[in-house]
Amino acid sequence: MATRDLSGLYISASFQRLLQADPNSSGTILDGTGSIASALTVSGSLTVTETLFAERLRASHSIIFTSGSTIFGDVMTDTHEFTGSIYVTGSISVTPQGTVNPLTSSWAVSSSYAESAATVTGGGSTVWYEGTTYATSSRNIKITGSLDTSGSFTQGAGNAASGLYSHAEGSNTQATGNYSHAEGQNTKALGVSSHAEGLYSVANGNYSHAEGQGSFADVNGHAEGFQTSASMDFDHSEGYNTIASGSAAHAEGSNTQATGAGSHAEGHFAIATGDYSHAEGTRTTTIGMHSHAEGSGSIAYGIASHAEGINTIASGSGQNVVGHYNIHGNTNSLFIIGDGTADGARSDLALFNASSITFNTPVSSSIFSGSFVGDGSNLTGLSAGLWSGSAANPRATGDVEITGSLKVSSGDLYIGNDGENNKRIYFDGGPSWISSQQSGGDIIISGSDDLFLCCGDDIVFCDNTVEKMRYDGGLDAFGIGTTTPAEKLTVAGNISSSGYYYGDGSNLTGLPASDPFPYSGSAIISSSFTPGDTSSNTLKLIGSGSVSGSGIFEIQGSTGTLFSAVDSMSGSLMAVTDASGIPILEVFSNNTVTANGFKGWRPIETRGSSFVLQLTDIGTYNRCHGQMTASLSASSAIPFPIGTEIEFVQTSSLGNLYITASNGSGITLNSKNNNQKLAGQWSAATIKKVGTDEWDIVGDLT
Repeated sequence: MATRDLSGLYISASFQRLLQADPNSSGTILDGTGSIASALTVSGSLTVTETLFAERLRASHSIIFTSGSTIFGDVMTDTHEFTGSIYVTGSISVTPQGTVNPLTSSWAVSSSYAESAATVTGGGSTVWYEGTTYATSSRNIKITGSLDTSGSFTQGAGNAASGLYSHAEGSNTQATGNYSHAEGQNTKALGVSSHAEGLYSVANGNYSHAEGQGSFADVNGHAEGFQTSASMDFDHSEGYNTIASGSAAHAEGSNTQATGAGSHAEGHFAIATGDYSHAEGTRTTTIGMHSHAEGSGSIAYGIASHAEGINTIASGSGQNVVGHYNIHGNTNSLFIIGDGTADGARSDLALFNASSITFNTPVSSSIFSGSFVGDGSNLTGLSAGLWSGSAANPRATGDVEITGSLKVSSGDLYIGNDGENNKRIYFDGGPSWISSQQSGGDIIISGSDDLFLCCGDDIVFCDNTVEKMRYDGGLDAFGIGTTTPAEKLTVAGNISSSGYYYGDGSNLTGLPASDPFPYSGSAIISSSFTPGDTSSNTLKLIGSGSVSGSGIFEIQGSTGTLFSAVDSMSGSLMAVTDASGIPILEVFSNNTVTANGFKGWRPIETRGSSFVLQLTDIGTYNRCHGQMTASLSASSAIPFPIGTEIEFVQTSSLGNLYITASNGSGITLNSKNNNQKLAGQWSAATIKKVGTDEWDIVGDLT
């Protein structure tokens, strides 16, 4: 086939007619429709003034259109449309003032052309494809093959992906941690390999995950939902306003908090503060380590305790409480059943302790036990063949055989008669004991009439197994400290009496040969006993001579009252006189003491701050340093005796003592010009109680 050379020719709309009229045409260039049937080779320039239609257009050099002078035009008005594909073996360049506007909604880059280092420059988002940057405009980029990136990736508006291989998408998201991912709106993935999604969620720690709205997750934590927080290592919070702040803690539900290490809070306002504790339900709280609270308002205080139900409280370690509103503070019971109705009406139905079970209200169902201790007066349904009497006082009509122990801890044990109107306890066999098994326990035998101890032989009283006293039936004699009494009463030891000894004392031995009669201990001497004086009902201790270091009459002791003189009559209770009989010291029944040549002292108190006067301050000398107040109280509050005196002196120039009465006490203070403050350093004053609530103040006052 011959090829027609059209170099340098101007091809117009009549190009087809030109080819048909050419006598050199072999008829092979045009097909039957007037189109070019084979390839058209242009070795020079090809100028097209109108539209050029081509299924395939190949150019090894530039294609220049009349509307422009450079490749694909040089002004914004140059428009070139392609309905098919464009295959580029070199590069496609778009200058900043130009754009590539495909007719379709996407710009497709086939993976089969990855060997071409095609570059598109200009404004727009940027993607990487086979190591080469493709910058696009606002058009979409459709990738039908693989997309490999060697750096971070951002998508959306206002996003920042600054971490290595990080990804930020959505609106105003930040992926600053290496390998992090932030998506949604205003989310932040700050930690390494962290993930934040949703609205205002923050994945702050490495390997953390935050999703939802306002969630926060720290190192290795996971927070999801609304305003959830997982702030410690390996925490997990989910739901609404939940907080997991203990290490490896888990909070879920609504407004729950898991603050203890390894704790778990779930439900509504549940709080787990104890390490490894579990709070579930509504407003439950676990405080003790390893504790568990469930239900509504329950609290587990004790270590490894369990509270469940309504407002139950487990106070003791290892304690289990069920029911509602049990009594708070019981740390001894292992198991408690509460049956209260409110915080102010708490009560317990049953208490299970290590060795006993206590029911505080009657139980309508069956109870099985090896033994029962307590009041059985309300027992019903007892066997009619053995028991009689009323339900409050059941009686045994036959024999009752007990092969084990019979214990009566707090009630009474009644024994019937033996047919002779005698009530007896029979012991069959060898030695029998009535004993207390408890250390310090007493055995009391009492009655409203006589007590008979009847025996055919001796009666022996022992302390444990040691004999202390016996009645010898053969000798008809008592012995204390001896097993062989020689008289009606034989005592091996001393006899002491707080009363009198009556009878013939002519056989007493060991008495002192002469006066004075030695006596130790205490004695009451009545007015009818007057040793040494037969003229009056008085007791005189008469001595003579002088003993160094002691007096004629001495009263000694370490605590309590050494000497007491009591008289309901008027006059002198006690008088100390000189050798001539003139009183030196007298004590009267009207609360007065007369002393000639009295020498004494007042206790000194040092004051550094304001104080309220007490009964112990009577007769004291108070040295006051600085600005302060001495307050008096009403007699109804602190009953100072009338006549009480208390002294004050101001030792410092830094302030003044002010003597006053407590507010509302009703006390009257009498002083010159109503002055109540010491005038200055070394000023002094005395207060004296002259009435029930009336005091006089005299001294250097201002």
